[in-house]
Amino acid sequence: MHLQLAQEDLAKSKQLMGDDNKRSTNLAVLARVEAQLAFSLAKQASSQDDAMKAQAELQKSTTQPVTPAATPIPPAVQPIPPATH
Repeated sequence: MHLQLAQEDLAKSKQLMGDDNKRSTNLAVLARVEAQLAFSLAKQASSQDDAMKAQAELQKSTTQPVTPAATPIPPAVQPIPPATH
């Protein structure tokens, strides 16, 4: 929305060049501010999305029980009986 407003104001500013330079300049400044706002809002939305993903991953990793790796228990060692001849 803000980016669209910036584009519209910039187009209007270009139309006014030569006829009403003061208004043209004001619209160009307004277009720049609106474009910066659009960029900041998009960056904020992206950052919030990244934060939510990280929080979900953290919650997922802390809610799953951690099971220790199973170590096989070696069979009891049986002595070899002496050989009979």
